[in-house]
Amino acid sequence: LEAKVDGVLLVSTWGTCTRCGAAMTREIEKQGIPIVQIANLTPIAKTVGSNRIVQSFSIPYPMGDPAKTEEEQYKLRMKIVSKAVEALETEINNQKVYKVDF
Repeated sequence: LEAKVDGVLLVSTWGTCTRCGAAMTREIEKQGIPIVQIANLTPIAKTVGSNRIVQSFSIPYPMGDPAKTEEEQYKLRMKIVSKAVEALETEINNQKVYKVDF
């Protein structure tokens, strides 16, 4: 809070990273900072206790697709980050998974 953080976007990849990330989201939220976890393994994030979860693209490449052009990857990342910012700005009372149209 001393750093004047208004919100956090946390990106997770594999299972262990998703579990640890969800645990981190709980602790960050306890400090009053809204946080979004971007993860492909949304059931794991939800089970561990992450409240705002945005579906990422894939397990090894949560924020992009190396088979796509640079321009296509940029558009993909913008969709994910835009959805995450939307989630960050939304007041919630229960866990919510935000889907991204890929």
